[in-house]
Amino acid sequence: MLALHRPLLIFGWVTLVSLLLNTLPDLWAGWPPDPCRATDCFCEPFQNRLVRQPLAAYSNLAYVLVGVFVLASRPTAPSPGNALCAQPAYSILYGAMTIGIGAGSFFYHASLTRVGEWFDLMGMYALTAFLLLYNLTRLLALTRWVFVTLYLVLLLALGLGLIWANALQQVYMAALVVGALVLEGLVLAKRHAQIEWRYRAGGVACFGLGALFWATSAPGELCGRLGPIPPHVLWHSLSAIAVGLLYLYYRSEAGRLETGD
Repeated sequence: MLALHRPLLIFGWVTLVSLLLNTLPDLWAGWPPDPCRATDCFCEPFQNRLVRQPLAAYSNLAYVLVGVFVLASRPTAPSPGNALCAQPAYSILYGAMTIGIGAGSFFYHASLTRVGEWFDLMGMYALTAFLLLYNLTRLLALTRWVFVTLYLVLLLALGLGLIWANALQQVYMAALVVGALVLEGLVLAKRHAQIEWRYRAGGVACFGLGALFWATSAPGELCGRLGPIPPHVLWHSLSAIAVGLLYLYYRSEAGRLETGD
């Protein structure tokens, strides 16, 4: 059984340190601002501190909590047909990547700068790029070195794309998501694996509901209708749960799968 005290202790320290940041003065005045600062973006007023949108920023601790538990509960023994268990590096990357999503989004909502936006989007791209290549690994049994090489090349291309063609950011995300879903369908059509569908169903439900709150985070939509809680806070919380459920979904898989070194 997973010992809960260690991940909770780590999460507690991360939370304490991040809360202390809110006591520091605003240091972002000289940074190129994100365009949303022209309005009351994400339904949360700005404060003149290092963390400009504390509710949206600190709700990203949900990703950190999920990532810490992924790292603490990573498989220690191989499971037939499961790449996450056959190669522990996949679970480590997934957990670190989930923490990275929280850190990038925290930075964005704390600063509301162009640089913060880049890190926020790259965190989401890191997840969807992982899902795309992990499904490709399930389909073609890629070695871990091929996976890492493709992953780094893809992230480099996406990072440069955000700099040179930022207006296409939604296109990049759509391409990654569609690619991951198509490969997932090919895997399921090719293999007869035992897998816990309830995790994927729960993940899709949480992500879908969270996406509705994300879509209504613009001023004039649900601003003020949920009391003091901005809709974007619910997007962070629900999508973090979805990321955790998706990890459990892939970890539950068992069947015939050959994995390389």
